[in-house]
Amino acid sequence: ALAGVGCGCGDRAAHDPPARRDDASVRTEAGSNEDPPGTGRVAGRIGAAASAVDPPRGQDPAPGCPSTSSEGSVRVTDGGLADAIVWLRPAPAVAGSATRVPAPLEPADRPASLRECALAPRALVGRVGDTLVLDNDDDRFHAVQLRLLDGGQERPTQTIALAPMEQDVRFTLEQPGLYRLRSPQLPFLRGLLLVLRQDEYAATSHADGSFALGALPAASYDVQVLHERLAPDQTTVDVDAGETAAVTATLAPAPVRSP
Repeated sequence: ALAGVGCGCGDRAAHDPPARRDDASVRTEAGSNEDPPGTGRVAGRIGAAASAVDPPRGQDPAPGCPSTSSEGSVRVTDGGLADAIVWLRPAPAVAGSATRVPAPLEPADRPASLRECALAPRALVGRVGDTLVLDNDDDRFHAVQLRLLDGGQERPTQTIALAPMEQDVRFTLEQPGLYRLRSPQLPFLRGLLLVLRQDEYAATSHADGSFALGALPAASYDVQVLHERLAPDQTTVDVDAGETAAVTATLAPAPVRSP
């Protein structure tokens, strides 16, 4: 569940979002020259199959929303897929091992905006104890539902209401898991939020599909690659101390479900 911790609506100077940390699990920046002893890295590129296309919005523009022909959810540049989540969890053989549970990170803000009737960014990663910070940059009311994806089902956990131009609405992330964010009024306003446990790691892919994670305890990991509109992929990776392991994936369109 998400717990509300109050609204600082309109209090932030010039409504500037707080500094972002792209990879919620990185203990040292992936581009730094030194990682802690006994840790390694994972880096790679996520792509999309040629059949993966940006879905049409499928309805006339809603009041206060721009007129666009597509959602903007499947963004591909030279074959690289943006807004994919690369999720690392300890393989069963090492899960729960006291030697690989990292020291807790300080809680951080995880900002996102509702802008032109779309979520930006569309893929979010945080940890239990972090704070989701939402800004509504549109001159219209928005509601965002958080729905926990559990065993193929979506379980509603929270609805966040944002008045026109409302800023700095804050909620503490308390329950780990994968959530779908969606608007009950606008089917094209949607995204993913991954809330990590302490021994899990994740990154989101950049516009060219690239991603990087640093300071990972040397171990074997199960890897799942997720996207809000495409079918997931999974693999395993061994991270060795002082080395960078490669992970690549190409996501295909999700199967069409029967009504």
